[in-house]
Amino acid sequence: MFLMTWTRGDPACDHGLDHERRWSAAVYAGHMTERADRVRETVWALLTTFVLVVRLLATIAMVLFVVGWAVVSVRQSVLNGWLWPSIGSCVALLISTWLYSYLRARHPRRNGWEP
Repeated sequence: MFLMTWTRGDPACDHGLDHERRWSAAVYAGHMTERADRVRETVWALLTTFVLVVRLLATIAMVLFVVGWAVVSVRQSVLNGWLWPSIGSCVALLISTWLYSYLRARHPRRNGWEP
């Protein structure tokens, strides 16, 4: 962990800080930057995973609802009980696809592996 030395430095040093204290502050700033990057990438990964799960479920639901709607519309009317779930699953798929592409463009992976 970071330890900062609180000794008074030589007046010739910048702002009265000695080299050890300035070095410690630089190391601390580097750790905070790394931690912020890790937190950002973790949040990005969790959000992207959630969006991908929604995309998967919306794709499965869309196929089932649209096939069900098509079968029932041949037997009855086009405006049947399967219409709105079909439209809802299509909208969910479109929104999740747009959101995933936005996340991929906004926060690309750095290690070369892209899902």
